[in-house]
Amino acid sequence: MDYCHVYYRIKLNISDIKALHNEAYALLDKLLRDKLGEGLDSYGKIKTNDNGKPYFDCPDAPHFNISHTKGGIIAGIASSEIGVDIEHTRRVTQALYNKCYSENDRTFVNKDNPDAASLIPWTYKEAFLKALGTGIKGTAMLRGIDMPSDHSDPDFSFNYFTDSDFAGCVYVTSRIPIEITRI
Repeated sequence: MDYCHVYYRIKLNISDIKALHNEAYALLDKLLRDKLGEGLDSYGKIKTNDNGKPYFDCPDAPHFNISHTKGGIIAGIASSEIGVDIEHTRRVTQALYNKCYSENDRTFVNKDNPDAASLIPWTYKEAFLKALGTGIKGTAMLRGIDMPSDHSDPDFSFNYFTDSDFAGCVYVTSRIPIEITRI
């Protein structure tokens, strides 16, 4: 059975990175219990690949990913590789915009609300790289990742959201529906 379930929480009064990280894993545990009936402790140890992507060491475990930012967390599980990213909305600097955003990304930002939409291509790129398990190896590589203008690719799925002062994206390495829920 193919699936992709994502929970996110925002407006958290937590600024400590370690506390946000722990809260993201607590959200992952809730997501696993709600959607699959078993929590974190059911899937063995959490390990990381050479690039730092976490995974369960149990071969039958779901794929998962988490992300956190000032005041927000996101956790996702899927039947195939998944990457998630959440960012607190802020203006993207012109230097970062020029260095990391493709022409397609700029078209996306310009046709939507520039404040909220400016981070969608960024979260897409991060979610994409996290799903592949590579992580970001410098901002120059981000410019080469084009956010698709539609959702028609048969090989993967992605979805993005904006909510209050937050933007996020989910990327899955198969063509399946993505369920995103604010908790």
